[in-house]
Amino acid sequence: MIIHVATLALLLGFVAPVQAADLARGGPEHLAAAFVDAWNSHEPARFEALFTKDAVWVPTADARLDGRAGITTDLRQAHATWARRTTMAIDPEDVTTRAVAPGVSVVLFQAPFRGEMAR
Repeated sequence: MIIHVATLALLLGFVAPVQAADLARGGPEHLAAAFVDAWNSHEPARFEALFTKDAVWVPTADARLDGRAGITTDLRQAHATWARRTTMAIDPEDVTTRAVAPGVSVVLFQAPFRGEMAR
């Protein structure tokens, strides 16, 4: 993934089964903050727990990744290059969660880059 824009706000989408642990933490809404924490750590392994085996992730309007393996490979590559110089911020007001089927939710959020990418 190459970024050619000085300021960028990602609209990220997860389609993920709702786990019992998600509900215990207040639902799948916690995934957005957990994603931002993982991003800011620059430790690609931290993304693995955020995606199910059959998750769908839409990081930008022109990209879609299917499955934990593909998603985490993309994030690992990003954090080995351009993303290692970035951090994100999130406002809970920018998180939208919709149940689309029993046990499945869509989580959308906007997480603007801070630091070098924000300039």
